[in-house]
Amino acid sequence: MILPIPAAPPTWASPWRRTANGPTTRTSAPLQVRICRSERRRAIYRSLYWNPLRADALPAGVDLSVFDMGVNAGIWGSARLLQRALGFTGEEVDGCVGPETLGAAAKCDPRTLVNDLAERQAAYYRSLSDFPTFGRGWLNRTEARRSAALAMIGDATPPTRPSLTGSQNSTCVYLCILTSPRCGI
Repeated sequence: MILPIPAAPPTWASPWRRTANGPTTRTSAPLQVRICRSERRRAIYRSLYWNPLRADALPAGVDLSVFDMGVNAGIWGSARLLQRALGFTGEEVDGCVGPETLGAAAKCDPRTLVNDLAERQAAYYRSLSDFPTFGRGWLNRTEARRSAALAMIGDATPPTRPSLTGSQNSTCVYLCILTSPRCGI
């Protein structure tokens, strides 16, 4: 699924290191990231972000919001934001998307949950010391994520889900992951 969200320019000054088409050099060797092919990117996103967040089991729209936040800020933090949005407190907020989290997510209105997640994600970004430098981009990404997630929630038809398989080419956004316009995906 290609989401028509304009790609953000790369942020080379980011303390999270230079990225190429998404995965950071913290999860892959720098050379691997620079030459990463589309199939490899999909495998990285699926194994390191989509699967640990149990996105296949989350409601449409919520899956995208949790997944993209996980790519941008880490899966543990994204899972914790989801749990807090679901009303979990204290030790219930463990950063693991398990049966209790999935059950609570299934019972929530997905539009309300997506909007609540976007507000919590924006608050998370505002709390970071690098917000004055990178905040505008982070908040733009959050709003793009919210809009795309809400668009996935159908009123009368079954919602579509992002696909992590197949061959797709675009210079826009791959699964709402804001990449360099030079990426060539």
